[in-house]
Amino acid sequence: MKYRSLDIRINQLIGFIGLDLAYNFYGASYKHGIFYSVGIYSGYAFKINNHPWIYSKQNRLHSDKTIEYRNYNIGLYFIINVE
Repeated sequence: MKYRSLDIRINQLIGFIGLDLAYNFYGASYKHGIFYSVGIYSGYAFKINNHPWIYSKQNRLHSDKTIEYRNYNIGLYFIINVE
């Protein structure tokens, strides 16, 4: 008897248009190629395809349902950049 596991993959293509504002600052570690960034981003996300792509092992499934998400995004970030 062959044991199978359930493997369903759901993909939705989403595009994003927005703004990203960042401030780079350098510390004593800049001599070693390390600097830091603090920023904020904001934007609008939109669907590229209306219905999600649903795949199972060697099968493609179809659905008339859509994936719900929030269109407007905003966030803060902190990055350590290493050159």
